[in-house]
Amino acid sequence: MKKNVKKHIILLTIFLLLIITIFFSKPVFADTENSIEKDITELTKGGSTPALSPYSPYVAFISKNICNTYEQTQVRYLQKELNSIMGYTFDTDGKMTVQLRNAVKEFQRAYGLEVDGLVGPNTRLYLNAAYKYQKIIVSGSYLNIRTNPTTSSLSLAKVPRGTILSYIETAYTNGVKWYKISYNNIVGYVSAQYTKDTFVEVDITSQTLRLYKERLLILDTPITTGKPGSYDTQKGYYSIMFIDQDRYLQPSNVHVDYWMRFNNAKAQGLHDASWRVSSDGNVFKYFGGTRYKQPGTAGTKYSGSKGCVNIPPNKMPIIFQNTGLGTPVYVH
Repeated sequence: MKKNVKKHIILLTIFLLLIITIFFSKPVFADTENSIEKDITELTKGGSTPALSPYSPYVAFISKNICNTYEQTQVRYLQKELNSIMGYTFDTDGKMTVQLRNAVKEFQRAYGLEVDGLVGPNTRLYLNAAYKYQKIIVSGSYLNIRTNPTTSSLSLAKVPRGTILSYIETAYTNGVKWYKISYNNIVGYVSAQYTKDTFVEVDITSQTLRLYKERLLILDTPITTGKPGSYDTQKGYYSIMFIDQDRYLQPSNVHVDYWMRFNNAKAQGLHDASWRVSSDGNVFKYFGGTRYKQPGTAGTKYSGSKGCVNIPPNKMPIIFQNTGLGTPVYVH
């Protein structure tokens, strides 16, 4: 009897020690990650770059270091990130060129990193952090960026509708909401009244759709837009004007699960495109990259669409559930 009790006590002690080990081992990793992000946040506050937004499982960024091996998917992510952060216009073709290497160096200079043109752990961390900054979009015809959160303060710049601004923090003046923002190395204030914090960005050059909800980047995905020259997806600032489910699109009579029309004149919208799904699971095979420029027939998986924004079927429900009538769609 005593032996059994002793045996149970030993087993229970081992079990408790395992639980304690697991419990205290997890926060070490989490705290390390948080401290890195806090360092970046502190570095960027008050400067020309904005604060960070939380991580989203639906945001695809560089998940590996690409110093000497240039895996195509990772290079595509790199091209996408540099286009968004630095304003470059690289095709997301997955090719590591001299121009792309120089763009990495420019990013490193801008963020005070070692300038070697390699995407190692530190550069990768800063790329991912910068890509996930919080954003707002200008919804008024034009908007002044001011030195202080008042309409009487000096205007630093005037930006048109559709301009995407990096959010830093919120301020109030006499009960009126203002946002402190960063734009092209200008840090200033804009009236929140003429902005939206939930919107869809369609980036034709990168063939990427980004969804921001309450300023946070919650999803990005490869897309396929209209075939250039014959079925271009029209650039501009729009709003979702009609939504539907389980619909046959005319005149091609193709079935989609979700339909969100934003351009009335050209009947263009966001929708899932099941016919582009690759059997081998390669999301870049018929979505993203330079697929939209290929010489195949428009509307098939071998080339661009007939003007609509084709979206992977597993991503379209997320867009549908987090947007609605009136949500801005900015195509550029």
